[in-house]
Amino acid sequence: MRVPEAPSNLNHTLSHPKSVKNRICSPRNTLITTALSLIIGSTVLAAETGPFAVSKNIVISSLPYTVSAPGTYVLNGDLTLPAPQGAGVAAINILTTLSGPVVLDLRGHTIVGSGGANQNFGVSIEGSPNPTENKYPITIKNGTIQNFEVGVDAEQGNLASTKKITVTNVNFSTVTYGYPTYGVDFLQVSDSNVSNCSFTGIAYGISDIATGGNNRYLNNSFTNTGGMQIGTAGTGGRFPTFVIDCEISAPVQ
Repeated sequence: MRVPEAPSNLNHTLSHPKSVKNRICSPRNTLITTALSLIIGSTVLAAETGPFAVSKNIVISSLPYTVSAPGTYVLNGDLTLPAPQGAGVAAINILTTLSGPVVLDLRGHTIVGSGGANQNFGVSIEGSPNPTENKYPITIKNGTIQNFEVGVDAEQGNLASTKKITVTNVNFSTVTYGYPTYGVDFLQVSDSNVSNCSFTGIAYGISDIATGGNNRYLNNSFTNTGGMQIGTAGTGGRFPTFVIDCEISAPVQ
């Protein structure tokens, strides 16, 4: 019996240049793949270097320190501001002239000063060399600021206002009563928040004077704060300041 021959188009189908194997390896598809790789690579590069690029964490390893560029700044351990320092010196100074947001993450660590009588600040927010209103948010979070005249100071006098400050999950404490001490000292500050913070053994917890308005104080606790827990005064019919769910206990007499 004669065995039927295979269809004449079988070999043609297997060896046709349009077969699956040849389509995958064709020069046209190689060019497309290369083009896609270039596009993806350019997108990643733009994300790393463009105007909204996210910088890597910058470690603060000694004090005093000036934040002079946008980014996220972190502590890897407790730090102490060496004494003596001149009046008004800050352990960490954040400039308001920067071209992007700043985050200061204490990562559960403590910044320690040498006492309120030395008139030093834990964190100061100001323009340099001239007072300047900040354009981008500034965040301070997750740690302890201890034994300074002022824990967080944002006051540029009547020369410039400050805005968009967030202080959250920070413990403020001091061990000296020889000089008036402040946890957070705002002057002409607006659109800012202090939340989930504790203030212990400080003469004045939060001072918000000549407020620009729309500041919020949420879920904060005050213990042994003798002069004032939260004090606020506005000017010129500014927006109100909101105090929500704050707890006060054992004030100093």
